[in-house]
Amino acid sequence: MKIDMHYHLSREADTIPAGAAPLGCIISRHPTENERCFRFATRKHRAVALFADPSLQDWQRTLFLVKKRKALSYNHFENVGAASISFFDPIFLASEEQGIPVIVHLSRHDDERLARAEASKFLNRICTRFPRLQVIVAHLGGENFWTVLEYAAASESILLDTSCFQETADRAELPCVDSMFRWMSAAISSRQILFGSDHTLSKDTQSTVDSHSFRRVFSEPELEDIFQNNGNRILRQMTLV
Repeated sequence: MKIDMHYHLSREADTIPAGAAPLGCIISRHPTENERCFRFATRKHRAVALFADPSLQDWQRTLFLVKKRKALSYNHFENVGAASISFFDPIFLASEEQGIPVIVHLSRHDDERLARAEASKFLNRICTRFPRLQVIVAHLGGENFWTVLEYAAASESILLDTSCFQETADRAELPCVDSMFRWMSAAISSRQILFGSDHTLSKDTQSTVDSHSFRRVFSEPELEDIFQNNGNRILRQMTLV
């Protein structure tokens, strides 16, 4: 059984049976989704990452839940800019103190790209100011895969989630997913790789992620880390009630 550390909810989530929700972490894609995702996660005993925006009133509630280890924080930092990262320091500090990770998005899903220099500034600042903070980079960093891999090789606190792996291989200009996974296998520990699907959970669909590329590159013990052990380690850090 895979532990899915990056999936989303459709608007019909309330009708989804408990058994249909994968073990793992629900990602809120916007502050307006936070309450719905949190309610669902609480009922289903799943982890949740709330979209943290310091400019909104919801920020204080998200910060409170992080301090209680009832939620992780998440944001699309490609839309924030390196110059504004300091506004997120309270949530980075709270996460570091509680021993739980933050989830960061450092790429785009359109024709534009987040500049490598911007991604590097963000990772350098967070690694310097919060050296004990675990940072999960969504989608393996997307177009910033090489920058993220460099930082992950230098620090075991940087984790990569595998959601959108085919898109990331394309945006990183790699010939195929197998090639990307081989670069990862050579550079970082399997304990730094988290399975994520980017699937949107609904009553009519189930996540179907092709595992063949994983199995062609990683050993069985490494696959256990990626699909189960690493996610379990993070879930044990959370307060799931």
